[in-house]
Amino acid sequence: ESNAGGSNGVSIHETFPGDRVGFDTAKWTMLSPTPNQIGHVGGAASLLASATVVNCHPMLHKKKLATDAQQVSVVITRTAADTDAPLRLILRATSNLTSLVYCDIYSKHFTIGKAVYSTSSGVWSYTEWRNANWTFKAGNSIDFRVTGNNYSLTCNGTPVTDLTNATATVGANNRYVGMGHSLRTVFRIKF
Repeated sequence: ESNAGGSNGVSIHETFPGDRVGFDTAKWTMLSPTPNQIGHVGGAASLLASATVVNCHPMLHKKKLATDAQQVSVVITRTAADTDAPLRLILRATSNLTSLVYCDIYSKHFTIGKAVYSTSSGVWSYTEWRNANWTFKAGNSIDFRVTGNNYSLTCNGTPVTDLTNATATVGANNRYVGMGHSLRTVFRIKF
């Protein structure tokens, strides 16, 4: 994850080396599952086979970015079936993961939108901005970025979509980025 557009901001690089159970909770915030259900498998991030829930689990890096221009880049190491939980790329999130902009990557399509989490009810509310077909494969480099109110998604440098939406909250409280994944999606962060 990093500030987008070559701005002089914060860059975060995570390689997920080796095999291990758990993520560094000093670096990552997770709503669910517990950190020991997530791990490194073959140098990639993954929800472990012992995990009890297959849904997409958001993880937020605790390092706050310096600007509202943001980017998340990943290399897909395994794709899920199109009906499974997606690989989620997260921009403009609050530090407690209660508001964010997401890009959900499936094997044959993607969705982009805004999500808000109610801490009182424990329910996510989604506002979808774009849902379109695109084929994603293992080895693809995916970039999701925002500059101003302009969002873009690229796959191996090829533009997939661009959209403008001004409904996401912008400012110092929304300068966190991250990802989410399911039992069936594995990826590496790429910079």
